[in-house]
Amino acid sequence: MPNANIIILIGRLTKNPELRYTGKGTAVANFDMAVNRVYGDKKEDTLFIECTAWEKLGEVCTEYLTKGSSVFVKGRLHQDRWQTKDGGNRTKHGVTIEEIQFLDSKGGHHSERRSPTDAPDGIDMDQSAEEFADDINDGDLPF
Repeated sequence: MPNANIIILIGRLTKNPELRYTGKGTAVANFDMAVNRVYGDKKEDTLFIECTAWEKLGEVCTEYLTKGSSVFVKGRLHQDRWQTKDGGNRTKHGVTIEEIQFLDSKGGHHSERRSPTDAPDGIDMDQSAEEFADDINDGDLPF
């Protein structure tokens, strides 16, 4: 049976991206996204998701994105595991970004990909992002 680890999100940054470099000089940017879901009788659920962008993609995110920026991301889930000082095991899930599209109308749409791989068959990522972006309103944000 085939396996897949693909996640697509549209949301807004809750803080400015933070750029760091590994010991070998590889760039890595981290930021959090707020993703809203409205259901039922105007009930709302907001998820806060930690995102990681590597290499040139991380540098581009840090250069062009700020708190409140609207983005479309495609990537994969990752899990960090560590042990606390008292011996407890902890885990945390996040998204490793492989493709990002900046959706704010200020500077127009800008798209970056981490690798040259195309989207799965039948999916036009630019068209999908436009369609989903129309559903997000500034009034839906928790900040």
